Amino acid sequence: FFFLMIRRPPRSTQSRSSAASDVYKRQLKDDLKKKPKFELKKDDLGNIMYPLYINNSLYLMNVGVINSSPNYHSEHNLFPVGYKSVRTYSSMYQKNVKCEYTCEILEGKDKPIYRVTSSEDPNNPIVRESSTGCWVHILQKVNDLQAVSYTHLTLPTIYSVQISVVAVSLKKK
Repeated sequence: FFFLMIRRPPRSTQSRSSAASDVYKRQLKDDLKKKPKFELKKDDLGNIMYPLYINNSLYLMNVGVINSSPNYHSEHNLFPVGYKSVRTYSSMYQKNVKCEYTCEILEGKDKPIYRVTSSEDPNNPIVRESSTGCWVHILQKVNDLQAVSYTHLTLPTIYSVQISVVAVSLKKK
């Protein structure tokens, strides 16, 4: 889970005057108003206490800080420096075993660096120029070990938190 998904309307509905665009805007506002499906704990000073348990296989250790450089965001995603999450997923080393992967966004010279560290091999993190690069490597190793192919998984789903979850976290800081 590295990058954050920002939902946008389909290209056909991006006209400001379209009814579909209005529906999209209303849905996005509704998403931000929804009560999160996790408990947001704060300390006595009002700071968010980590980890935030998103679901049974994902928890957020830090939302990071948004860097204003154009290399730290795209039309669809944010890449906040210091972002850290932990995702439970199939092991790259043991068949039919799950392990934890720590996913981080680090500050690079002029663009983010993505690092995923397996709990089974903490001394050999996977470091790439994209979160996709890290997870393609992991999925290939898992597929080879399991003798199957997980082509149906989308990389943002593997370990990203939708922007509405992070927005709620940032808003409540």
